[in-house]
Amino acid sequence: MKEKTFIVFLFCCLTAIYAQETHKEQNWKKFDKNGKLTEIGIVTDTVTTYKKFYPNGKESELGKIYDFGATQTWEKFDKNGNLIETGKLSKGVTNYILFYTDGKESESGTISDKGKTKEWRKLDKEGRLLETGSLKDGVQQYRKYSDNGKHIEIGKITSDGKSKEWQYFDKNGILTEIKKRAEGITSYTKFYKTGKKSESGTINNENGKKEWKKFDKNGILTESGTVTNGVLEYTKYNAQGEVTGTGRVVNYQ
Repeated sequence: MKEKTFIVFLFCCLTAIYAQETHKEQNWKKFDKNGKLTEIGIVTDTVTTYKKFYPNGKESELGKIYDFGATQTWEKFDKNGNLIETGKLSKGVTNYILFYTDGKESESGTISDKGKTKEWRKLDKEGRLLETGSLKDGVQQYRKYSDNGKHIEIGKITSDGKSKEWQYFDKNGILTEIKKRAEGITSYTKFYKTGKKSESGTINNENGKKEWKKFDKNGILTESGTVTNGVLEYTKYNAQGEVTGTGRVVNYQ
């Protein structure tokens, strides 16, 4: 009986000591080489609260870290004290908002899978949509918008940057050009407002070689040409497809 009583007493003592250690607060301060305060913090239980400072003494970041980093929240400021970012990390997903210096939102988005998956939205200073985008499985896709809300560019880029596809539009949303880049070759097609092809060609991004064909609004070939090693050669055609002229220019830039 005495042994059991001693064991219970010992267990209670250890529990009390553990509880005291668990709830113990820890404080810290960090300074730069010149003795200026750069960071202060406090740890209570599983919550870390911190502040970081610019050399001018203004706060650069405020944050809290919960459950040993599983959840985090933060606010970041510029050197004038303007809020420039807020964010939260929870269950491996980061949600963030960026701000202009006047406090209006400039960008918001989510990041997950250790940065391999992203979604974002960008706004201008008037709150109008500028761009939306995503990154998934190594492929980035985006849309850019004009002031009137119509898209002016749509694109797709692989993470290594070697492959890209994009489309350009005028402010009325009419397609003006399609481009593709793969294996060092960029191919393109330009369009009239009617949707008919006005020009097509290829560009070798390594040696600068170019080839193109131009068409009138009826789709009839009017010109073809190449640029190789700084030499431009071209041929012009009439409506019947007959050659009307040729030319050659050296040291073409």
